[in-house]
Amino acid sequence: MHLRKTKYHDLDIYWKWFKQPGVSENSFKSQKNVTFASHVKWFNNKLNNDKVLMFVFVNKKYLIGQIRLEKEKDRKIILSYSIDLKYRKKGFGKKIVKLMMNKIKRIKSFHNYKYIAKVKNTNYNSTKIFQSLNFNQRKYKNSIIFTKNVI
Repeated sequence: MHLRKTKYHDLDIYWKWFKQPGVSENSFKSQKNVTFASHVKWFNNKLNNDKVLMFVFVNKKYLIGQIRLEKEKDRKIILSYSIDLKYRKKGFGKKIVKLMMNKIKRIKSFHNYKYIAKVKNTNYNSTKIFQSLNFNQRKYKNSIIFTKNVI
């Protein structure tokens, strides 16, 4: 199992993952009428942004999911991930986050940052993952904000 940098040829798999059940339901942004053209624009913007790191999670020859990090002000890194529908509830969510955290430890430009993961209260699987990885949590009306310092 490993993470590899997302490439332009991953556009279609990202679209497939985006359209799968559970993805838009667990998103905080409205995802209802997203067209493929707008997805292409979003994908290119993220892929070409030097403040964004995108990885595909690979197990043998299988593409399991994706994880994205976005640097923000105040030394924060917004963390977002999704797992392919057929690989959910098999422990891959925790593995993708752990692999990413190990990778980021080796990138000096991310030192002294803090991971931020915003999770809907109804997303029990992601909640369990961040709790098991000892992220700090703060509960709000409709969400839980998980934080952890990059070491």
